[in-house]
Amino acid sequence: VGVMGPFATAVLVGCLQALGWFSWATAALVGAAIIAQYVRHDEMANPLGLAALALALAAAGFASHRVAALLTRKPR
Repeated sequence: VGVMGPFATAVLVGCLQALGWFSWATAALVGAAIIAQYVRHDEMANPLGLAALALALAAAGFASHRVAALLTRKPR
């Protein structure tokens, strides 16, 4: 727990986990947009930019869940 109390730590962990799930959901929606643009043959599409955004969101979700797991780990 460190400097923060147990309640503050629990709130932070909950927020980090929610942020991770929202990041993964947004990455999935961006992936669906890439597929929709490909199917529609959208000439103004930017699939590389959207793919980079989806990867960044997925990485942010992973990092958020990892930090939450580190905060809930018992000290040695």
